[in-house]
Amino acid sequence: MFKNVIFFYLIFQLISCGSSGSDGGIELVSEDTIADYPLNEDRLTAVEFNNELTLMQEDAIQQITVLFQSDTASVQRNYENTLFELEIYQSNIREMQKEGLGEDYLDEMQKLIAFYETELKTGFVEILPLLKKANLTNEDLDRLEVYDKNFAAKEKAAFESVFQAQEAFADTHNIKLQDHR
Repeated sequence: MFKNVIFFYLIFQLISCGSSGSDGGIELVSEDTIADYPLNEDRLTAVEFNNELTLMQEDAIQQITVLFQSDTASVQRNYENTLFELEIYQSNIREMQKEGLGEDYLDEMQKLIAFYETELKTGFVEILPLLKKANLTNEDLDRLEVYDKNFAAKEKAAFESVFQAQEAFADTHNIKLQDHR
């Protein structure tokens, strides 16, 4: 009995929502109940911009990490690859600057990438011979540790500037950021 009531109800719903077509069949009509909301194109562009810079930063960090963890056989190749990638990032930033969006954020990202380039061409190049050695002395290890600590301190300062510029950009464009620290 209960099945008959449900079946009757479904048939009734089909008939009440439909109308007779020209061929005598039932034509189903539905009403669109989904509300259309206008997209904020400026906000979407800002989100894409932020995501692109965030991915660039993450890729740069990955390149540096790979370089710093290189073994003696691959350190030179990884060094050259990292410098090459950093040049590409700088080129991408210059292209993004033409769009006129997030100037402060772009400037800070450019400074971060420039920091990496400068550091790799100056301080890192001085310790590169140590990284190519098979057997390191205690003096070599101490020198590497001092370099690593100095690099990390400079990098942290550059990151903080990028994060502050990113947060200001996000506030301006009403973007919610995930915690990145």
